[in-house]
Amino acid sequence: MNFLTRLRSVLTAACLVAIAIPSPASAEIKLIGSGASFPAPIYSKWFKDFSGANKSAQVDYQSKGSGAG
Repeated sequence: MNFLTRLRSVLTAACLVAIAIPSPASAEIKLIGSGASFPAPIYSKWFKDFSGANKSAQVDYQSKGSGAG
């Protein structure tokens, strides 16, 4: 599976989880995931930007290496 396909799968799954969980407007959403360490720097930037734009959302990504997933 190439990088973009895997990234699309991860982001799609994260969005589906966020959409599937009904919550009041004031509730916080926390997405937790782990995976490859190579793309972790760009993921960190994206997640920081996302959380900055969506104050009630927090993303916790642990770079454990591609073999951990």
